[in-house]
Amino acid sequence: MGSFNYHFLVVALLLFINAESSRNINHDQSSLLTLKSHITSDPYNVLRNNWTIVTSVCSWIGVTCDSGNNRVTELDISDMGLQGTIPPEIGNLSSLVSLNMSENLFHGLLPTSIFNMSSLQVLSFKNNSMSGSLPKDMCSGHSNLPRWLRVLRLSYNKFDGEIPSSLGQCSHLVYISLAYNNFVGYVPGGIGNLSSLVDLFMYENLLHGPVPTSIFNISSLQVVSFWNNSLSGNLPVDLCSHNNLPELSKLDLSSNKFDGEIPSSLGQCSHLVYISLAYNNFVGYVPGGIGNLSSLVDLFMYENLLHGPIPISIFNISSLQVVSFWNNSLSGNLPVDLCSHNNLPELSKLDLSSNKFDGEIPSSLGQCSQLESIDLTDNGFVGNVPGGIGNLSSLVNLYMTGNLLRGPVPISIFSISSLEVVSFSNNSLSGNLPVDLCSHNTLPKLRELYLAYNKFDGEIPSSLGQCSQLESIDLTDNGFVGNVPGGIGNLSSLVNLYMTGNLLRGPVPISIFSISSLEVVSFSNNSLSGNLPVDLCSHNTLPKLRELYLAYNKFDGEIPSSLGQCSQLESIDLTDNGFVGNVPGGIGNLSSLVNLYMTDNFLYGPIPTSIFNISSLEIVSFWNNSLSGNLPVDMCGHNNLPKLRELYLAYNKFDGEIPSSLGQCSSLEVVSFRNNNLSGNLPVDLCSHNTLPNLRKLFLGHNKFDGEIPSSLGQCSQLEWISFSNNGFVGNVPSEIGNLSSLVKIFMPNNLLHGSIPSSTGNLSKLEFLDLHSNKLRGEIPPSLCNLRSLGYLHLSHNSLEGLIPHCLGNLSRYNLYVLHLKENIFHGLIPATFTEGCLLQSLNLNGNKLEGALPKSLVYCGKLQVLDVGNNDIQDKFPFWMESFPMLRVLVLRSNRFNGTVLLDSNTTTVPFPSLQVFDISHNEFTGILPARYLENFVSMINVKENKAEEGNWFSYYEESMEFVLKGVELPIVRLLITFTTIDMSDNRFSGAIPQSIGNLNSLRYFNMSRNNITGNIPASLGNMSILESLDLSSNRLVGEIPLQLTKLTFLSKLNLSFNNLDGQIPQSSTGQFPTFDNTSYMGNSALCGLPLTKKCKQDNAPSLVPVLPQGDDDSGFIDGFSWRSVALGYGSGFVFGTTIGYFIFRYERPKWFVGLFFNVQDKINYRSKKRTNAARRRRT
Repeated sequence: MGSFNYHFLVVALLLFINAESSRNINHDQSSLLTLKSHITSDPYNVLRNNWTIVTSVCSWIGVTCDSGNNRVTELDISDMGLQGTIPPEIGNLSSLVSLNMSENLFHGLLPTSIFNMSSLQVLSFKNNSMSGSLPKDMCSGHSNLPRWLRVLRLSYNKFDGEIPSSLGQCSHLVYISLAYNNFVGYVPGGIGNLSSLVDLFMYENLLHGPVPTSIFNISSLQVVSFWNNSLSGNLPVDLCSHNNLPELSKLDLSSNKFDGEIPSSLGQCSHLVYISLAYNNFVGYVPGGIGNLSSLVDLFMYENLLHGPIPISIFNISSLQVVSFWNNSLSGNLPVDLCSHNNLPELSKLDLSSNKFDGEIPSSLGQCSQLESIDLTDNGFVGNVPGGIGNLSSLVNLYMTGNLLRGPVPISIFSISSLEVVSFSNNSLSGNLPVDLCSHNTLPKLRELYLAYNKFDGEIPSSLGQCSQLESIDLTDNGFVGNVPGGIGNLSSLVNLYMTGNLLRGPVPISIFSISSLEVVSFSNNSLSGNLPVDLCSHNTLPKLRELYLAYNKFDGEIPSSLGQCSQLESIDLTDNGFVGNVPGGIGNLSSLVNLYMTDNFLYGPIPTSIFNISSLEIVSFWNNSLSGNLPVDMCGHNNLPKLRELYLAYNKFDGEIPSSLGQCSSLEVVSFRNNNLSGNLPVDLCSHNTLPNLRKLFLGHNKFDGEIPSSLGQCSQLEWISFSNNGFVGNVPSEIGNLSSLVKIFMPNNLLHGSIPSSTGNLSKLEFLDLHSNKLRGEIPPSLCNLRSLGYLHLSHNSLEGLIPHCLGNLSRYNLYVLHLKENIFHGLIPATFTEGCLLQSLNLNGNKLEGALPKSLVYCGKLQVLDVGNNDIQDKFPFWMESFPMLRVLVLRSNRFNGTVLLDSNTTTVPFPSLQVFDISHNEFTGILPARYLENFVSMINVKENKAEEGNWFSYYEESMEFVLKGVELPIVRLLITFTTIDMSDNRFSGAIPQSIGNLNSLRYFNMSRNNITGNIPASLGNMSILESLDLSSNRLVGEIPLQLTKLTFLSKLNLSFNNLDGQIPQSSTGQFPTFDNTSYMGNSALCGLPLTKKCKQDNAPSLVPVLPQGDDDSGFIDGFSWRSVALGYGSGFVFGTTIGYFIFRYERPKWFVGLFFNVQDKINYRSKKRTNAARRRRT
């Protein structure tokens, strides 16, 4: 009975177990079929055809069961291209040990039921599109997961949220990879508790904060990778101390925000094979202990703030294959024996670019025989390129751009058959390239050749066309001569061709324009010539061409109409050539065109309207051609040019009005229409309603515009530069301009503007230039201008401004004001005396006003003055001796005032007075005493001036202002004062004494006027040393003796006036030079002179000459034509016959003395009254 019961129980138990097993496997099958139903794409039909109820679940692909086929223990359906979601039923596979669904396209959330699988050891969803957060308690006591989980691989998905802090409770974890997700927050500190952890990958997330120190205490760690997060803070000082990380082989912390010094203990992680600390903010030195890492293969420390030298010991690690320190501030020399003694037998890549290394490149570099890539770009290496580099038979990339290397490139380098990239740009390398550069298949793999910005010369080797793999050639800015090699046209893979800035000549080979792969062609700045091929872009020859730069050459002929067929063109630059004809209409078909430059050619006719329909255009420049016609009315209408930023149409012949649609080009920043024939009014709503919100520069000068300047201009809030000069604008300067807070420059000279200067101008805190000269402005200078501390250039000359000159303007000179021009106005009162220490003034022109008083002594602080012109005022003062030490003063004009006294000092306070003076005009004053020999012999800027001497800081080179000088007897305006312009005018004063012999030292003087003084003595023979003298006027003085023969050497002399002196003897005769061209007006009033051109022959002794003492008048016209203004004026006053008789007696006999004095005094009074009436009338008109 008992035996029966026992067997019954056994059978019953077996039946129960079998039934339970059957139920479990069926349950697992059901879960898997549910998973199958959630798969929406099975591109290889793996599950569709195999996962069916017809077969046992344990035989399904990717399914592994236990030994009794009772439960599913492994599911591996990785890399099948499956797409779909994961159902929660997956968690019913409770006996699952390994779940691998990597390398598919699953998306959606990861079911939380997965984290209740108590047997799970491997969980891998790598490289899917899973999203959402991980459960906070995924490894906590509430989960079954922490018991056995060893591998967690969730990388390359879209998970986000924080990494659960409970992760540290999955105590058996050996491998964690959460890389390439969107995890945020901190790295959980609990990970430091995972004592068995070997590999930790958290790169490419959004983690921040420091890495928990405890992680660096896990002795089992072999790989730590946190690259490309936002982690920060310092690394632990004892990172590798005390045998903390004895197994660590890879440390990758690159692309974060770590800072501080690299721990010196890093060298104690003796098993390190890979170190990358790149793209951080590490500072300090490279730890020398790294040289102890005898197994190190890859060392990346680029893009940090490291400085000092690289420890030499690092270059003794024989296992090193890659060394990269680019973009730090490392310095010093490289070891001379860098690659000697087989130090670096495995080194394949050396990148030290963008540092501060100097010294010579070690010649031993050629002994690192495995080198494939060398990059020493942007350092300070000097000397020659080591010839040993030519021995590196495996070298692929050679970058030495941006150093101070000189001499030729070793020919052996061009024999390395493995080379793909050669870059030596930005050095001082020189010499010719080898004639056989690419011959004999020496460089079969060369793809890129960069030799730009060096000093190479000679011809470009014709063999260059045999480097058949070339994709990029850059020979920019060298001294290459000769023709462009035709063989380049054989380079069927060529993409970029740069030969800008050489001395190339002749035509561009037509074959080059048949390379279908070309994207960039740049030949600017050469002397290339000839016509471009008519079929340049025909037949789809250049289907990829994006950029064409042919500027600054000598090309001529018409621009090919086929250019419009290069449909991918983005930039065209044909600037400064000799192209003629019309602008091809086909250009309007280039729908991708961004930049179009056709500046400085001989193009004519209208611009094709189609060009203004290219919506991608950003810059259009037709500056300086002969283009004509009206601009299209709807140029900017219909959103035609939404991206146009810069429009340059200056220096052409366009006429008509500005298109009213201009305001619809809403991206415009620069508009230049200057120097055309445009006319009419500006659009009233030019800037209204925020139509031109980005406009910075508006150039409309030198046209025929009229009407008022629109007040809406004040709504172009970004305006920095306004130029409306030389038009016919009328009305007031709009006060709304004061709203333009970014305005830097205002140019509105030579218009018909009237009214006063708006006080709102004082609101323009950034204003540097204000030029309103030559208008009809009235009123006073608004005091608000004194708020403009950035103002450097103030030009208000030639208006009718009145009142006092604001004293506060003097204060502006200590900030930025360097040019103050108020010439030809009606200002009265005193010159401001508010110039202070630190004065920056370079030019002060107050000529032609009603200023009085003395020159302010505060000008002594303006030691940078180059020009001082206070002529034609009523200033009463002594000569400003205190200016003679001004080192930069070039122009001193005191003429037509009431300066008086002598021009002499008791002692020589300055060794070289006025060291830069080239214009000295003190005429028409009341100076007395002997001539200032100290000045006349020491004006060093009138001695040995070189014609080609470059001018520095010459404001006349850039700004319009006229200065009047009496040159060759005529008052002429000088707009630009060259360094070779030199003049001394001391006429119409009361100087006495002799002309110093040392005056001849001024051998670069061009104009010399001492007329109408009381100068005595002989004419110095040394005047003959003034070899470039053009005008000499010594008339109306008391000079005696003969005319020096040396004056006949003055071959440039075109005006000579020695009249009204007491000269005697024969006039020097010369068959060459200028002397034979002077007529008797140059010598009249010297009765003792004889010889041609006078009718008096030199056959008898002459009576002593009698020369009247001529009174000092205001009219300087007499020094030109002594006879004409004296005798002819008297003739017209008294009758022609009587006047002619008077003239005859005066000049024939110079007697009687009372007769001469009587008539000259009477006539001077007449002239004085006439001049007074003329001046009064002129001031009324202004």
